[in-house]
Amino acid sequence: MLKDVSPNKIFTPEEFDEEERAMAETARSFVRREVVPRAELIEAAQEGLIPELMKKAGALGLLMIDVPEEYGGLGLGEKLTTWISEVIAEGSASFAITLTGHIGIGMLAIVYSGNSSAKERYLPSLLSGEKIGCFALTEPEYGSDALSAKTTATLSPDGKHYSITGMKQFTTNAGFGGIFTVFAQAPGKGFTAFVLDGSSPGLSTGREEKKMGLKGTSTRSLILDHVKVPVENVLGEVGRGHVVALNMLNLGRIKVAACCVGSARTLIRESLSYAQERRQFGKPIASFGLIQQKLGRMAAQMFAAESTLYRTAGLVEGAVSQLSMGNNYDARALQAIGEYAAECALVKVQASEALDFVADEAMQIFGGYGYIEEYPVARAYRDARVNRIFEGTNEINRLSIIDWFYRLDQKGRLPLRVKAREALEQLRAAVPMAQEEIQSAKNLFLCLWAMTHERFGEKWQEEQEILAMLADLSIDIYSAESAELRSQKISQGSAPETASLARMLSQLCRLHLIEAGRGILPRFVGALAENDASFNRELSCLEKLLPSPRINAIALERAVAACLLKFARYPLPAF
Repeated sequence: MLKDVSPNKIFTPEEFDEEERAMAETARSFVRREVVPRAELIEAAQEGLIPELMKKAGALGLLMIDVPEEYGGLGLGEKLTTWISEVIAEGSASFAITLTGHIGIGMLAIVYSGNSSAKERYLPSLLSGEKIGCFALTEPEYGSDALSAKTTATLSPDGKHYSITGMKQFTTNAGFGGIFTVFAQAPGKGFTAFVLDGSSPGLSTGREEKKMGLKGTSTRSLILDHVKVPVENVLGEVGRGHVVALNMLNLGRIKVAACCVGSARTLIRESLSYAQERRQFGKPIASFGLIQQKLGRMAAQMFAAESTLYRTAGLVEGAVSQLSMGNNYDARALQAIGEYAAECALVKVQASEALDFVADEAMQIFGGYGYIEEYPVARAYRDARVNRIFEGTNEINRLSIIDWFYRLDQKGRLPLRVKAREALEQLRAAVPMAQEEIQSAKNLFLCLWAMTHERFGEKWQEEQEILAMLADLSIDIYSAESAELRSQKISQGSAPETASLARMLSQLCRLHLIEAGRGILPRFVGALAENDASFNRELSCLEKLLPSPRINAIALERAVAACLLKFARYPLPAF
């Protein structure tokens, strides 16, 4: 928000090396050979199928990519794990959620918070796929407010074990009886994380939930009836389970975003194929302007989500990779991951809502056939919806983004309020400000931030609608900037046609940023203005910040659609 970023400071998917591409191709071959042919059986939840596929994925090394070598993994990092997650999702959203839930929040809590005993006992079977990891946080009455959970963990008189009692709900992978990360209140100590074996006496699961989508996943309640857990099964520190929970959710949000991108890629491919085959009025519907508009907008959403996703994965991996093993490595790694809490929330919101847009437009391209279960869109449409709910609802993530900005400011690490005040003073003094779209949007964000604190003072956090608009603007800025920086990198080393496509998609992302920014202004200023005069004055000033786009959006969308139709797919990353 406060400084320019150069293209060489971000990671883009075009930068994967040959070894990483080979690993991704291994995953793609696995999906084509083992997952896609069994898609219907996965959706029917055929008993034993998911565990069998997980073992096969484990044998190929797909479950151990970003686990450090010292813990039995491959140590290849968050970027490649993100790509593998995306590839798996291209074949089956249900299997992808199972796998990413396992390699992410289901296993990394042990990797980064377990003691040596827990790592030795549980990681080998998780890395091989012999057992499947689960993350039990949500309770029947505590979803977004998960840290207020009522499940209790009482220490035994001899101090050797805890007795855990309570119920967890909506636990992904629970039906496979694997290894559970469970959160409970330790009386007198607070919220604490534990690792439990699924065969522990007193641990049982409810029936499978009948879900709208992702029918191939296992989702059950977890019932804990005085389950004895050795004290060495505490993850992290007693009373600091929130550190484990929040940082695992950060990583989980990246993986959810990766699954969204993979699903969107498949939907775009299917839509292109159908639009060329389906004929109306004597010609393919792909030749109609409104279909081309949909394809162009779908691709722009995909480019923004993809660019934002890999930029974020690169930031997280870069932070962790700088750390040396030994001396408190796990705690330092969690702290490094936590530095990018806002980016993880940003990319989860952006990618999940981009997928919803793509799924909806795909449904419209398919028309009535899209509503029929024999076609691929109906399932994808149902599967997509939950991404805006789990790993923190998008509403909670929006509030978390702004809260994290505020915390960094309060800690003196991000001079946001000072810079915001300076920007607002320049605006009101009619001092000329940047006209380039992304920088203009950053200036707008700063002015709105200052105006929010000016109007509401210390009660600003109670204004959730205002905070959500600030979050939306920050998401659009991050996405447009990521797309623009990626476009610049692609232009430096790719074929002219690929570079041209990237530039066009980046232009559409910048157009969306300006349109979205201008769109929130009347509502935002209306909530802050004290009277009509101040409303008109402030709105007029703020509108001058955003340049009127001089882009022929219709021509751009048509040109993007033509490129996609030529390739019969979304031809990025540009390998």
